[in-house]
Amino acid sequence: MSTVVGMDQVEADRTARRDLWRLLTPKNVGRIGATAGVAEYHPPSVAQPPTLGAAHDRPEIYFVLAGTGELHTPSQVRPLASGDAFLIPGGVPHTIVGTSGASLRAFYVSLKDPQ
Repeated sequence: MSTVVGMDQVEADRTARRDLWRLLTPKNVGRIGATAGVAEYHPPSVAQPPTLGAAHDRPEIYFVLAGTGELHTPSQVRPLASGDAFLIPGGVPHTIVGTSGASLRAFYVSLKDPQ
């Protein structure tokens, strides 16, 4: 049976940098080898480059739904816009930020080892 989960059905994990709605998780769909959700990345509150976030063990795939922003990694800063898709390999520190005074909203899938 299919599982349908809306953003209004889960509590957002909110920080100063982003809001995160974890939609498909082992809690509601069982072990499927991935989790998925929607993240909204806010512009930095000060005019300085953002610090890099953590490196996750698993790869993450993103599709930008709305807004503009930047992807920061140790080796580059890439512009992002609505309609862009990108992959962050496991083990790469990164940060995503909104730009132009607005947030960037993206759908993400975090791949897991389906052991």
